[in-house]
Amino acid sequence: MASYIDAADVRRELASGSGNTRISNSYDDLLEDMIEEATRLIDDYKRVEPGAYKASSSETRYFAGSGTARQTIDYAVSVSAVAVEESDGTYTTWTEDTDFYTWPYNASSIGEPIRALQVVDKSGTTKSVFTLGQKRVKVTGVFGVASSPPDTVARACKIVVARWFKRGQQGWQDAGISADSGQMQYVKELDPDVKVLLAAAFPHVGAGI
Repeated sequence: MASYIDAADVRRELASGSGNTRISNSYDDLLEDMIEEATRLIDDYKRVEPGAYKASSSETRYFAGSGTARQTIDYAVSVSAVAVEESDGTYTTWTEDTDFYTWPYNASSIGEPIRALQVVDKSGTTKSVFTLGQKRVKVTGVFGVASSPPDTVARACKIVVARWFKRGQQGWQDAGISADSGQMQYVKELDPDVKVLLAAAFPHVGAGI
């Protein structure tokens, strides 16, 4: 799965404070492991699928038809094709801006993903609803929240990994011993200021909401 930053980003972050020096790239393997863990932690916190803030691969997904003029889909960066099973066993290709609109209308401009389709209700349209039933709507597109991580997401990921790395250098002084396994465990949850950064990123939800 895509990670939202790379080791060089973290090394720059660690060297940014007053009096700090740039760390060696010999730590890159460790940093990349931490980055992957931090990326998945952010995905879980924001309740999005893995890699949603760096979506790039096109795929086809099927959805149960709503039976209405509005069809909810998974978050998508872009939609390249839509087909609807209007009669059993036969999918009919629908044309964007003629048969359907993506919603929100200006998704990329406002920094949000596409998350629904709407039937065009102008005169002359031949479509009225997305056929009700199982697996009636076929959508091809790039599914996710963004094609590149928003600044707040990237910044949050850098902060998380930099703090983990510094805690490791200090011998995980915030760690404790598990009563069940007897193994050392260290804090791997998001700090409050990181949560504030992530609150600005779509979707506007966090853990427990």
